[in-house]
Amino acid sequence: MSLDDVQVAALTREIETAAAVAGIEEQKRQLLQQQSLLMAGTLGGQDWPMFLGNQQLTADNDGIAPRTFAIRWSWTSRSPLYRAVPTPDGVLVTTADRQVILVSSSGETVWTRAMPAPVIRPPIVWRGYAWVLAGRSIFCLDLDDGRTIWSRENNAATQLVTPAVSDGILFHGARNGIQARNATNGRPLWENTTLSAWGAACVVIEDSLLVQHRNYRTSTSFLACLDTRSGRTRWTQPIPHEANIFPPLVVGRRVFQGANNTLAVFSLTDGSPMTNLQFSAPLASHPAGTGLLLVLPLTDGTIVTLCSTNYAVLNRFSHFRRQGNALAVSAQQLYCVTDTGDMVELCVTNGRATRRLPLPSASSHVQPFLRDGLLFASSQRTLVCIGPPVEREPDETITHVPARRTLVLLDAATGEPLPGAARITWHQGHSGIREAGIEADSSGSVLLPQVIPAAETPLTIQRRGYVFTSISWPPDTSRLVVRLRAIDTRTPLVLHDILFEPGSAALLPAALPPLHRLARFMQSNPEITILIEGHTDTTGEPAFNLALSRARADSIREYLVRQGVGGWRMHTAGFGSGRPVAPNTSEDGRQKNRRTEIRILS
Repeated sequence: MSLDDVQVAALTREIETAAAVAGIEEQKRQLLQQQSLLMAGTLGGQDWPMFLGNQQLTADNDGIAPRTFAIRWSWTSRSPLYRAVPTPDGVLVTTADRQVILVSSSGETVWTRAMPAPVIRPPIVWRGYAWVLAGRSIFCLDLDDGRTIWSRENNAATQLVTPAVSDGILFHGARNGIQARNATNGRPLWENTTLSAWGAACVVIEDSLLVQHRNYRTSTSFLACLDTRSGRTRWTQPIPHEANIFPPLVVGRRVFQGANNTLAVFSLTDGSPMTNLQFSAPLASHPAGTGLLLVLPLTDGTIVTLCSTNYAVLNRFSHFRRQGNALAVSAQQLYCVTDTGDMVELCVTNGRATRRLPLPSASSHVQPFLRDGLLFASSQRTLVCIGPPVEREPDETITHVPARRTLVLLDAATGEPLPGAARITWHQGHSGIREAGIEADSSGSVLLPQVIPAAETPLTIQRRGYVFTSISWPPDTSRLVVRLRAIDTRTPLVLHDILFEPGSAALLPAALPPLHRLARFMQSNPEITILIEGHTDTTGEPAFNLALSRARADSIREYLVRQGVGGWRMHTAGFGSGRPVAPNTSEDGRQKNRRTEIRILS
């Protein structure tokens, strides 16, 4: 979510007033209340288009904390682990012996790929592809089997910086410049040779690309902002050379760049300096964030929390590990590894350890991350998944559906067949969201793959130029006709299955499948722009409902941005209870009014 200047100013005044009247404790309470409403954690992690999985690089990978704090499964490699990132069906890890390995969602090795050099940078995962940096080369791998789709070697002598993907474009760089490519075929789109990318990851925010640049002749370093469409440099700002350790953090329209014991703040719009925050010790890792709350681990064993709008320090407490410890963040919890090898959960407001779990080794190398209520971490050679025990998935053997099922796709307005490519998505137990490509013939008919499950499982049909449609395959039916509605600007998409916490903008896990469908719809139709409208029932005060509906629309937009949809393509609005579609006198009517509408603008 991004806040406009008016919202930021208003929120800052409220926080400052609360602090002046009631002291720092009241300031904390006000901040967290506003955070819950305006910047609630969203679901994520199905794709990993950037370092830390989201475009703000906040480490708030997933707003869902694990219900059970126990080792769900563990997986061990032959050599120490370098990196681990989630995929839709598991975890992609890199090791010291130059291996890239896909580990399934149940902790089993799916495939192993040897690389020409150690992979010390985190891979990037998006739409069935993984981009891996090995030495001076970048590889695009097929997630299904690890085969190379394309590769490019950079003639620079330095290691490539961690890339980023947004709207199907891959951004990467090295000492000899910064490049944009078609992510799936490697075709170059533009190149900026006036900047030398070095240090940390690329960051894409709407139409802005943030990279760290170094002038090797003068030994000076800068934070640079480029236009993602042309590669033109918009602005540069000097930073200490130590800043190559950590990527920048973006909250609203503010860029936070850590460098040694300084946190520099710049305007994303024009790069103008806003402030420099000094701390008693250098930063131990990248800044993290959960909404309006920033979290900074320092090398003296301290965690500092502060407000991102007025920079007031809210708390300081021990984080149990002094050197190089990265954090994972949920809405109200922090996760880190202690010096004794325990994974510990800390309350973000007071630093109190709420849960603790011993790991197989005291040495930890991999950035912990959250996904769908699971916490992943590593200790030396072992990857651990923390959460509820693995449940046996129900038997999905087809019992009432014929083995050969034919789907017929027709245009809803004309009744004409729709030949060509389409995709089917479904949710399959603990495996999460699954996809399968189909190709309809001239009559619009296609024989469904056997991997697609049986009756009662909702299937979503996606085709470019058409609105996605969900169906359930009826029992004892061998042929099903589905009529797809062409995209138009007159009829909104009404979504009732995007669910939130009561009275909050925090998305529930059940919201993941419909949000995934919406993300794929936007990715399959890159030319459209949309308006996301939030609506509520009449329960509660009208002013609160109005703010809540806007905050919920912003949460949806933020999720889509994290999935690689360009933020410039989406606008948000909240109408509270002002546009009901049913009477609010019954629960059924109120449920109909609690909805999200997607209006296609162009």
